[in-house]
Formats: sequence, structure tokens, C-alpha cells
Amino acid sequence: MYKSTCRFLLVCCIVCMAQPAIASKSNAKDAVIFVAASVEGKVTLNGKAVSEGTEVRAGARITTGPKGHTILRDSNQNGLYVGPNSRLILRSDDQRKSTTIELGVGKVWSFLLNALPVHYEVLTAHVAAGVRGTIFLVEATEDESYVCSCSGSVEVSAAKSGDFASVVTTKQQAHRGFAIKAAKGKLTQEPTERHSHTDAEAQDIMATLAK
Repeated sequence: MYKSTCRFLLVCCIVCMAQPAIASKSNAKDAVIFVAASVEGKVTLNGKAVSEGTEVRAGARITTGPKGHTILRDSNQNGLYVGPNSRLILRSDDQRKSTTIELGVGKVWSFLLNALPVHYEVLTAHVAAGVRGTIFLVEATEDESYVCSCSGSVEVSAAKSGDFASVVTTKQQAHRGFAIKAAKGKLTQEPTERHSHTDAEAQDIMATLAK
């Protein structure tokens, strides 16, 4: 079992396969991005409590409490795990060709396994990471962020310094992580053992997404 977690600040994820839209509506604000597949503890969507089956539309603001977390699933059984003490905004166009997750603080774990958006990105305050079909985790605080490429391909760039890293992970070499501190603005490779997620947790999330 590999242990890992990710603190990172701006993650831009570009995926090369198109995914059909979950909702075909003319207004991007009406587009359904995800549906809540699992909810534990305090999780709010635009200030209202989230429960299983809640639709998450473009422009949604999601907040979790100290013990709150949720698994969000799209129509192709891709998903997003939102950890405790997280704050984010979800954005998408009406065809779901582009999805952006703006992570203020906390942890998100993306599972991009099936038919994918043309453009998928996770943003924090200081870094961008591009993804092409992968499982990757991002953690962010006000001072630093961490990105772990758990499986697949991730391209990471630091907004301040322009540092760039292209990471490809395999079953033999999974969980490669990079951190960036706001004060320095440079990418540094960091042992995944310092962080919190595990392969067993990933398997549980994927099982929920597959239901």
C-alpha cells in the first residue's frame, strides 16, 4: 500500500478524450457536473446541506466541515472526492467539455478513469497541473500546496516561478508528489509518505463511483 497526500496550489488538468455532457442545457450555470454519491458529516452546497443524490451544477460552492467529506460522480463514473475542511467552486460549460475546480483550501482527489472532459483543471493559488486520464490528489493551504500523481500522467507548473514537471506513474512507480510553498514559488519533489491518502481509500472511492 502506498501512502500519499497532496498539498498544491494551482492544478490545471488537460484531458485528451471527450465526454458527453451530463446535462444538455443552453445556460452553463444549469449544467449538472456531478451528483453526490456519498456524503458524510457536514457538507454544504451554496450554503445548503448536501445529501446523496444532490445535483451539483456549474458555479456550485462546496464547503466541508472538520468531519465532512463527499464523493461526487459524473455520468461516466468519473468522480471527485472532497475531503474535510475544504472550500471550492466548480465551474463548467454547458457541454461539460471544460471543467474547472477552484480549490481555496482543503483536499480534492480526482478520479478520471472513463470518457473524459476535453479540458479538466484543478486550480489553487500558486500552481497549475495538467492531467491526461489519471488519478491525482491536490491539497492546498494558504501557504503551500501539494499534488500527488497517484496513477497516470500529470503536468505541473508553478505560477510564480514557471517551474514545470511532467510526471508519469505506473503500477511499479505510483504516487509521485510535488509541493510548492507560496514564499518560494518553486516546485520540489516530496516523499508521499508525508501525506495522508492510501490505495485502500482509492479502491473504496472507485467502488462507490462504480455503483
